[in-house]
Amino acid sequence: MLHPIGAAIIALFGVPGIVAFALIGIVTLQLGLLKLNSSIGHSLEKEGALQRENAALSIENSELAAGDRVESQAERLGNSATTNYAQIMNSWAPRQLYGPSDYDVRHQINTNFVWDLPVGKGKRFLGSSSRLVDEILGEWQTTGIVRWTSGFPFSVDGGQRWPTNWFLTAITQMTARPQTGVFKSNGAVNIFADPAAAQNDFTLPMPGGVGSRNILRGDGFASWDMSLGKRWQLPMEGHSLQFRWEVFNVPNLTRFNAQGVGASLLTSLTQSPNNFGAYTSLLTQPRVMQFALRYEF
Repeated sequence: MLHPIGAAIIALFGVPGIVAFALIGIVTLQLGLLKLNSSIGHSLEKEGALQRENAALSIENSELAAGDRVESQAERLGNSATTNYAQIMNSWAPRQLYGPSDYDVRHQINTNFVWDLPVGKGKRFLGSSSRLVDEILGEWQTTGIVRWTSGFPFSVDGGQRWPTNWFLTAITQMTARPQTGVFKSNGAVNIFADPAAAQNDFTLPMPGGVGSRNILRGDGFASWDMSLGKRWQLPMEGHSLQFRWEVFNVPNLTRFNAQGVGASLLTSLTQSPNNFGAYTSLLTQPRVMQFALRYEF
């Protein structure tokens, strides 16, 4: 049965249109195969956690977790116009992309706390203070949330090159492990200690290969949020006044996003040697403070 587009070309341009029809038929078949979605991926997840509640120093909940997740394909979804490693590049060997998940976090620490400051009448400090001093300095409460994770994995993009699958661009093959971290030079921040030398540690895979997926680690996430508050009971029954001072990212931590390096959202061989691995985005937000005064009745 003739392909509709091919039949239209033959009708318009005659028998030579058969050649175009053949090409269209082949391309259409390939695109159909390449866009096939299936749940044939393979994954393995291991994790463990230690949790403590109602511990000393008014720590309400503290957790230390460790684990890893590896799988045969990534989670980053996109379309034909964007970098997309959520699809298997070599359908004949789907496990070639087996590696750490994009969101794999090997270690993380989470804790939150509520602490009534020991200041004011009847407390450890200023325990015999007057009512006026107690109204100003006593009965303050501080709360906080702290989180820390180890680094997130990332790959090095090969640019607009298709060694194995002409629909999906390549991940590079790592031939030597470069030194990674946070390195500042001439006002720029880079994930590699020597960007030019690090670029030589990556090459395009041979036909049939898919490269080294999520082989390196960048920064992890870290945050420390706190608040300080006090409530005053007013003479009218059921009426109170509450003051709160909230600070997000108290130490103004900076953590760089290794999965958002370069114009293609990944470290890429298309970058110049001196800019290879240059950070362009952050995982954290700058410190923010806010104050609130709330009247309840």
